[in-house]
This record gives sequence, structure tokens and C-alpha cells, in this order.
Amino acid sequence: MVRRRGSALERVLLSLAPTLAEWQRFKQAIDDFCRNRQWNEPLMLDLQLVCEEWFLNIVKHGYRVDRPDALAGYPPIEVAMWMEGQDELNIRFVDAAPPFDPVAYEAPNLALSAEERQIGGLGIYLIKQKMDNCEYRRIDGRNELILRKNITQAI
Repeated sequence: MVRRRGSALERVLLSLAPTLAEWQRFKQAIDDFCRNRQWNEPLMLDLQLVCEEWFLNIVKHGYRVDRPDALAGYPPIEVAMWMEGQDELNIRFVDAAPPFDPVAYEAPNLALSAEERQIGGLGIYLIKQKMDNCEYRRIDGRNELILRKNITQAI
């Protein structure tokens, strides 16, 4: 669902099935939100990258969905995007996967070669680098991740 105030997209609220196919619908909502505000392409691409990384992490690692028939019984992933004032973009993910706090996740050692590094963690590192603030909490058996970005420096 998309809420509009006048001609401006005020808030995006999505309920996404935990399947890779839902990424296209999510991506379109991000595109519409950014284009409506006339944000530049690099900012839009950064937001797509961050959202794709976290959405796919939830689907693949949280829900561990690897087959279309595995979706039965999985609750949707709730996503909200909105502006706080004129300069702060907020993106909120809520899922019912097992607890996982990406904020506490240790950054990979980028000084090591790809062969020497442990597998995983680069996506979370990327999210933390692209966003200004990341907050995690576990509420009523669900993960909540809120990502914030000051867009005045990015547009």
C-alpha cells in the first residue's frame, strides 16, 4: 500500500511474502518513492541495494526459504518507508524469523583476502556503510530493523 498526500508519496507500507519474487514489487515501491521526490539516481540505487540486501537476508537466512512450496505458514515481511521531517528517510523491516541482530554483527576484516575471510557479513557491512543509523530490537517474537539516512547530503 502506498499513501499519498496530494501528489506526493507520503509513506510506503508493504506486506511482502517471504519469497525472492517479491523483490521486484519492493524495488518498484522504492523507485516510485525516490522518483516522486526527484532524488538522484545514486541515492536511489544505494537505497535499492540496502533494501535488497536486507530483504534477501530475511528470506534466505531468516526464513530459509529455498523452495516455492516452503512458504506455507510463513508470515509476511512488513516494510515501511517514510520521511521524518525534510531530511531523514526511515525504512522499517519487521519479520518473524528467528532472532538476529545485524547491528551487533561484527564487521568483516577487509584487510584479509577474499579466500581468507569468513563467508558472509559483507551485506550487513554494506548496509551499515550506506545508512546513517541502524537500530534493531526484538518485539513480541519479531525482528524489527529501522534504517535511517540523512538524505540532504545524498541528493
